[in-house]
Amino acid sequence: MSKQKFVLGAFGIIYRNNSDESGEVLLCRLSYVDLWSLPGGAVELGETPPEAVIREIKEETGLDAEVRRLVSVDTKSNAEVVFCFECEVTGGQLRTSEETLEFGYFAADDFPAESPESQRQRVITALKKLPGPIFRRQEAGRHVSQTD
Repeated sequence: MSKQKFVLGAFGIIYRNNSDESGEVLLCRLSYVDLWSLPGGAVELGETPPEAVIREIKEETGLDAEVRRLVSVDTKSNAEVVFCFECEVTGGQLRTSEETLEFGYFAADDFPAESPESQRQRVITALKKLPGPIFRRQEAGRHVSQTD
């Protein structure tokens, strides 16, 4: 019997001016693939998902952040388990990196076409202000332009 292996991911929702009033969240245009994404990535061995999202935010954006709350845990068809957190900026300066070419703040209904639909859904979930995280299955690989 073979053991199934999962890849853990952690992504952060950062609101413009640390306030969800505008509904606009920070997206990064990635350098290694034509994609706009929430800051985040793989959880490294020995890290917790909250530690990973804080590290990834710093690496990709230059911003210092702390986790406010867990929004969702998504199991994807490609054996990924993704944790999504609302995060608050506590310092640092927004800057590009080896992984990011540019940044923008976008409302959930105005995400770039080159954005994963799963991430747009995570933002919509966060804006609902549910009393706890949701757990769901998501398809891997769909983009906002493919939701029609």
